[in-house]
Amino acid sequence: DDIRLGILKILRENGIREGHRPGIEDHFLEQWHQKLHSNTTSDDIVICEAYLHFLHTGNWDDFWKYCWDKGRLTREDLASMKAGWRNNGITGSACHLPHMIPAFQHFHWILKTTHSGQELDTAFQHARGNLDGHVQWMMDDLLQHRHEWWVPGKLVEIREAMKGHWHGTGITRDVVLLDIQLEKFFRTRVEQIDVGGMQAEDCMKVAELVLKNTLISFESPRLRSALKTLQKVLYDPHPEADRWQKQWALAADAALDCVALAAEFELD
Repeated sequence: DDIRLGILKILRENGIREGHRPGIEDHFLEQWHQKLHSNTTSDDIVICEAYLHFLHTGNWDDFWKYCWDKGRLTREDLASMKAGWRNNGITGSACHLPHMIPAFQHFHWILKTTHSGQELDTAFQHARGNLDGHVQWMMDDLLQHRHEWWVPGKLVEIREAMKGHWHGTGITRDVVLLDIQLEKFFRTRVEQIDVGGMQAEDCMKVAELVLKNTLISFESPRLRSALKTLQKVLYDPHPEADRWQKQWALAADAALDCVALAAEFELD
């Protein structure tokens, strides 16, 4: 939310066109704004640095050179990045608006703080004394390996282990704030997942993780029932040869429909 609101604030304060709001037409900022709203990733840190470099030099070619030198990002990489439903990526170019340098320097800090999970470190230090040894060990392990692929699953495991610390009487503010930061970091990491490059079954397991994470802090009989249905399809014993055959695929499709309907009900 800090990233989404941050870029929107910059555009509006500087009269940049966004959506149907009139203003200065800047193709790069419009396209990047769409990406930041729909799928922000750690690549946005390098993109922001490259944009700042361009604002200092005034040469758009310097933007692409910085993307490659610092992040090994090519024009094709940016063009292929999901950037909202209206376009297919970031192609540029940008207007030279050097007066926005201070605003984007602050935005760069927001991107680094969010994607590195630095707020999580601070929250853990404040809450450490109120956690048992096992949760402390899991948190230390998580923070040392925060960029690994298995982190979303570990985040859910830690939140489940912490549930007893902040449910009921005698809860401490620091533990609740740590749980909030864990949930924020979970969202950040899940949004970074390239679902398009995953196998269908792995996508279903991401949906399972999201449901489990939601049910830690929000009790819903419908979502819990949908989770059980999805897990039955994923993990109930069955001959491996039957997997992805017609009957199994129909059951998987029905389970995902159940998840979608439960989510729609709660959103309503």
